[in-house]
Amino acid sequence: MTEPIIKLSHNAEEIAKGNFDIDEVIVSTEDEIKVMAVAFNKMKSNIKEYIKKLRNTAEMEAKLMDQELQNLKMKNLLDNAELQALQSQINPHFLFNTLNAGVQLAMMEGADTTSSFLENMSALFRYNIKKLDNPVTLKEEIENIKSYSELLKVRFGDFIQFEFSVDNSISQIFMPPLILQPLVENACIHGIGDLEEGGIVRIVTRKEKEYGQIIIEDNGVGMKKDDIEKVLKVTSESKILQKAKKGHTTGIGLGNVIHRLHLYFGKEDVIKIISEKGMGTKIVINLPLENKDILSDREEMR
Repeated sequence: MTEPIIKLSHNAEEIAKGNFDIDEVIVSTEDEIKVMAVAFNKMKSNIKEYIKKLRNTAEMEAKLMDQELQNLKMKNLLDNAELQALQSQINPHFLFNTLNAGVQLAMMEGADTTSSFLENMSALFRYNIKKLDNPVTLKEEIENIKSYSELLKVRFGDFIQFEFSVDNSISQIFMPPLILQPLVENACIHGIGDLEEGGIVRIVTRKEKEYGQIIIEDNGVGMKKDDIEKVLKVTSESKILQKAKKGHTTGIGLGNVIHRLHLYFGKEDVIKIISEKGMGTKIVINLPLENKDILSDREEMR
């Protein structure tokens, strides 16, 4: 009679210490002690399950709070970039509508080249003034770069050549907006801009194992190893928010792009820069193919 009672007492002490991984008390007799033992075992099991649910809930809340903080940081980065890009006092929608009117006028006058130029400028501007805190597809980013490249062809002629190789099977991967344009601008302005004979910018998208890979490559002046490390390790907010200089259309610096990729995908190895001085620069971005889950998580949190 006393043995199961002693066992129950011992188990109660262990539970009081927070140890729920103890053996159940087994009573073979059909009496009140067995009823008490069964009730005790059930109580232990219920408490253990309740604590497990509390822990899971706490972990989920912590994860959501961390994700919300990352979203706020990303929105702050984008808001700053958008503010810098729209420093003009002209209402952006007025300017966009005016460009569309110019397209129609050029078409009516038979000025096909001018019409195409204004149409690409209109598309680029429309993309740059869209709401920047929503993800976009890789296809949308590539279409924006194509519009941008057509504008540069008119401006620079054969000085800068663009080559596209696009894998349509990964075109619906989600990513932050305005990632590729600042990178292509860097290639044109800092990579090729100082060359006497101009150069080539290649934009490649392809499926690589579990990633959708984007490659932006130029045959320009290249970068020193120290400069690459500085760019990839930007942690100061003032440097992250630093406006791009020397003719950039977006006002978004390289540090901003890298930091937004880190925030969006929650990992540091999303982007890689391969370059040597005088040997051109190659930027590789690896977008996880399963990142639709990331998007659905963000939508749920909204």
